[in-house]
Amino acid sequence: MDNAIKHGSATSPDVRSFRLATQRADDGAVTIEVANPGTWLASSDPRATASTGIGMENLRTRLNRAFADAHELNVETPEGWVIVRLRLGLKKN
Repeated sequence: MDNAIKHGSATSPDVRSFRLATQRADDGAVTIEVANPGTWLASSDPRATASTGIGMENLRTRLNRAFADAHELNVETPEGWVIVRLRLGLKKN
């Protein structure tokens, strides 16, 4: 969510808005979605805000350590939006 606020605010000319949604599937998996208007910035893209550009790489590393093969991280960029969706394959209790 912090990347959506930091970079979304820098790349969107519109009113700053964000969407956070969560869902638990019947198989116990949890999906977390963060969406904001703006433009996706690749790690090599110049930024209007101070940044090292390694946030997503660090997130992927932490997910691989904590959830190994039990997660999916996807970024979608439909026109004017950035949507990051994380699915954690948690088992039902």
